[in-house]
Amino acid sequence: MEQILYQRGAEEQLSLNIYNQQEESSDLNDRFIWMYVFMNIFFRMNHSLYSSTIADEKRALLEKLCEMYNDIESLRVWNHFDSKYSRDQAIQWYTNEGLFYTALNRTLRCRNLKLLTVFRFFIFDLYEQLMQTYDSQKNKRKHEKSDQLLPIYSVYRRQILPLGQIQRMKHSIGSFASINSFFSTTRDRHIAERFRSKSSDEFTINLRSVLFKIDIDPNLNIRQYGDIQDISAYRDEKELLFIPGTIFQIKNVSKANDYFIELKLCSENDKEIHDIISKWKQYIESKLNQSYLYWFVEETDKLNHAEQYYRLVLKYLPKNDPFISYSYHGLGNIYKKNGKYAEAITYYTEARQISNDRRWQAKCYNSIADAYLSMDNEKLALHNYKVAKSMYECETNQSYRNIADCCSNIGRIYQKIKNYNKALTSFQEVLSLNEKIASKDSLHMITSLMNLAKTYCLKRDYEEARNYLNRALQMSQKHLKQNDPELGSMYKDIGNIYQEDKQFHLALSFYHKAAEIYYYTYPRTDQHNGTTSKSGTFYHGNPNRDNNFWVYPRHKQLEVPQWDTYNADDLCDNYTYLGTSGGSGLKTYRCNGHSNASGSGSSQGQAQ
Repeated sequence: MEQILYQRGAEEQLSLNIYNQQEESSDLNDRFIWMYVFMNIFFRMNHSLYSSTIADEKRALLEKLCEMYNDIESLRVWNHFDSKYSRDQAIQWYTNEGLFYTALNRTLRCRNLKLLTVFRFFIFDLYEQLMQTYDSQKNKRKHEKSDQLLPIYSVYRRQILPLGQIQRMKHSIGSFASINSFFSTTRDRHIAERFRSKSSDEFTINLRSVLFKIDIDPNLNIRQYGDIQDISAYRDEKELLFIPGTIFQIKNVSKANDYFIELKLCSENDKEIHDIISKWKQYIESKLNQSYLYWFVEETDKLNHAEQYYRLVLKYLPKNDPFISYSYHGLGNIYKKNGKYAEAITYYTEARQISNDRRWQAKCYNSIADAYLSMDNEKLALHNYKVAKSMYECETNQSYRNIADCCSNIGRIYQKIKNYNKALTSFQEVLSLNEKIASKDSLHMITSLMNLAKTYCLKRDYEEARNYLNRALQMSQKHLKQNDPELGSMYKDIGNIYQEDKQFHLALSFYHKAAEIYYYTYPRTDQHNGTTSKSGTFYHGNPNRDNNFWVYPRHKQLEVPQWDTYNADDLCDNYTYLGTSGGSGLKTYRCNGHSNASGSGSSQGQAQ
């Protein structure tokens, strides 16, 4: 028995995720949110289909477990599970069989959606049994003391944690932490203390033994745990089992012989937690322009098993659940990513039709437009962008960011079909909307200014283009870091505009600055640095050769060139002016990315 409980503590080293409200996005914050979303989706699934699917799910689980653990003893366990398991024995299986416990919690900690889908029936059985014990015990206490508040009580757990995680908790007093696996505790502190002597000799410099104390207020309706003493395989352990995603508040971290960490069980209805989740949803929608279900799936498996998971949601969630629409939209994203645009449009349309949320419908119209644009169907893309824009504008609480994104897409289509006046109107509206947004996102403002500059350049109104370039430059120098890749992209765009205006010396200056940023922020094999191993010359005297490069071998800039011709758009952003090659009319340039590159050109703080 001690070996089983000690093994549990050792294996759950990374089971706590601390949410730092000062960081919008971090790995631990994402893990905290991920488990919340997973449990929120999982326990909303329609379990009326349970009896018709359990046989298939059980078979799929056993096949996977036999593949993962195929020694003789493990196969004996799986065969026993196959023949003896019933849904009212989930807790006994969890507490009695270390191998089963290990496989389940490892799957939860690794956030493996493919395995979680085959564990679905067992997780549900375990949860249902826990909730039955919770409800039964709560009703019993109410009957015994109907007019009195019940006293707060504590449970304990001995666990091994990395020292770094302990220090993080020490600096996170008052913050929230969640667990990403099932979490066993005991009412009896002495039982938890028993495992100190066994573990003390096995520490490394980075691991420490921790005793957790968790305070529980039984007067609150927190259906996230169950007292399983009467049904556990080890009844003398006085065990309480918490479900994955349970949230605690860190109250104190102290140290005598061992670390002692005090937690308080929290309700997900707590206002502060509710505010965290709401803020996070807004962050996902504004930064990623996607539903948080899409974020959840992408964050988990990088879309490797996304389609399987979306179809599981479609199968088990009630038809009126908003996640149904999110799942259809997610399937549309998958098919769009794979180049199957017609199928993507079908799923986006389904997502729109089954939702009553007008803002979400507008999002679906926008996604349909994106797919049509990928099919080079500008007419239907333009129509759907306009529908999305009008729906966003009809919202009581208008989303200027969403309207601005629609206007920006509309402007790009007009730009593509060479209706530059309408493109300018759309981009001016984007600029006006961006100025209304409270955060005044500098990157969106810079993009708006650059779109206007590009459009004026296409109209060959270079003076007006330079006016917007100046504004974009001033803003970028104020708000973007020196080596920000976005700044590199902007420099390259400015270089393209100067190239169109045939101001080649300024074009090369900005191409060079872009190449400097790409060199230090992207791998050498990245497409941004694809030509940095070459040197080149740019010919100014022959109009038939205008805007072409002749590539020299590296370190031989002034020798006879190899007459391989490259378009300026491909190479110009990687070269620095070195000087004129004697009497030939050729100006010589060397590839960027070298700290001793000469003649890099003066840094242009303002468009000329």
